[in-house]
Amino acid sequence: MTTQCTALSEVEMSAWAALINKAVSRAISGLSEMIGQDMRANALKTGRIPSQNVTQLVGGPEAMMIGVHLGFNGSATGSMVLAYQPGIAYEFIDMLMEQTAGTTKELGDMERSALQEMGNVMGGFFLNAIADANGLRLYPTPPMTMVDKASVIFNNVISDAIEEDPVLVVDAAFGTNDRQIEGKFLIVPSPHLIGVLRQCWRT
Repeated sequence: MTTQCTALSEVEMSAWAALINKAVSRAISGLSEMIGQDMRANALKTGRIPSQNVTQLVGGPEAMMIGVHLGFNGSATGSMVLAYQPGIAYEFIDMLMEQTAGTTKELGDMERSALQEMGNVMGGFFLNAIADANGLRLYPTPPMTMVDKASVIFNNVISDAIEEDPVLVVDAAFGTNDRQIEGKFLIVPSPHLIGVLRQCWRT
């Protein structure tokens, strides 16, 4: 992998931002269908950060976090992860399981299953939006829930990236009328995906 392959120009970043915001909005719509409640994205902000600095997003390398990781393959490959501080993840689980806020205190099998189903739904809708917009076929791998220090989780997710490679970050605030969740959605584009999308943008 080389920096030249994955470096995004400002024009490409603008195209990415528009595409990702649309894809995240569709993913949240999928989540709304999953829980049977009206759920909306109230704020989406897209940016990029070198992979070496990604732990700064959640309080540093030693900060504990909960991540739902999905890979994808098909027309291109890559990874994405939903990253939450534990307290926010517990709030999310309570919302998914229609429980009173503050019910979830730790992750058991049922709670992990809820997060993984959420990741499966959001990841599938997200990838479909990118694929449909560019005439591609993208398929998510089974989601995996990870609980560890930020440095450990992100090292696993972006192990193939070099320090200058961009990690695309979406700060997403979304929820129902009475509950709001704020989290970070990270997309790690492979050189293959960047190359495929560049080809699509040129045609």
